Amino acid sequence: MGSRELRRGPHAIRIDRDRRRVEMSGGAAIEYGHLVLATGPRQRRLAVPGVDLLDVFGLRTIADAIAIRERLADGLRLVVVVAGFIGLEIAATARALGAEVTVVEIARPMGRAVSPIISDYFIKAHTGEGVRFRIGWGLAEVRGVDKAEAVVLTDGGSCRSTSAAAASGSSRKTRSLASAGSNAGTASSSTGFW
Repeated sequence: MGSRELRRGPHAIRIDRDRRRVEMSGGAAIEYGHLVLATGPRQRRLAVPGVDLLDVFGLRTIADAIAIRERLADGLRLVVVVAGFIGLEIAATARALGAEVTVVEIARPMGRAVSPIISDYFIKAHTGEGVRFRIGWGLAEVRGVDKAEAVVLTDGGSCRSTSAAAASGSSRKTRSLASAGSNAGTASSSTGFW
């Protein structure tokens, strides 16, 4: 295996694919044989009415996790939007603490990350613990006067809620890559690296 080096401080400003090198802030350049762009995720923000109500949470930071944890209690009615790894972890934790949990997912749970067999396994495991699923429908609106009271789905149905966790998935951070000369996020290379 090749050598690895962690560099803190300078950041990539341009990718020169022809010369197979990354130009860094401060003027240095790093040559590469294979380049993996690991930019990290950006949480998607749900664009539906009511997401700014009290007790509607996203999960992006430690502070978000603490705020959700403080709300989890026996008898809480929690609706988790998006059944990815994070959404299902929130659902499992809330259910273990006695909350009534409904997971809303427009597609197959964890569909972008795992096979249908693994997805079915997780649905059965969570259902066995008392988690309810509403698969095939998205979030249309969060209703409430001052705080979340109900979640309205795209089929017109609703779920009563005293709290909602918008584990709304993530997308790749690609804006800085485009300015660096990369087409990451728009196409993959023939080797499978972005």
